[in-house]
Amino acid sequence: MVHNVAQRWASMSAASPPIRLRLAGAIMIQPFFGGEEQTEAEMVFEKASRIITIVRADHYWREFLPEGATRDHPVVRVCGDGVELAEAFPPAMVVVGGFDLLKDWHARYVETLRRKGKVVRVVECRDAFHGFYAFPELADSGKLIEDMKLFVDEHRSKHSLL
Repeated sequence: MVHNVAQRWASMSAASPPIRLRLAGAIMIQPFFGGEEQTEAEMVFEKASRIITIVRADHYWREFLPEGATRDHPVVRVCGDGVELAEAFPPAMVVVGGFDLLKDWHARYVETLRRKGKVVRVVECRDAFHGFYAFPELADSGKLIEDMKLFVDEHRSKHSLL
């Protein structure tokens, strides 16, 4: 969702009259991307994952996407050569969990952003599963908060009131 909001904002930023909103960055915490093909991580972590499974993800996509659409719909599959990114697409931070069955999609997304010349910071949490940030007792949860703070500090407006 963050990607799609950022892309829409970036596409509108060249509009006339100009938009008076500055989108300083986009933080994507284990974004829910996908596609029809199954990735290696989806196959490896399918049985181990308790929070997100392929069956559960398919259910969410059926509920979210227009009737008849597949996971190759542009809202879901936001990586690859056919993806267009507006010139003004903001800097992005992408959080990837080492045990997240969607991690291959995250890696492809990061590749796409870099290939298109966009600023991207990858935060790898090697021991993290999908949704780890909901468990504050995990060390990676605290690390994520610190990484987000650094990203926001780096990209916020120098004219900020704070």
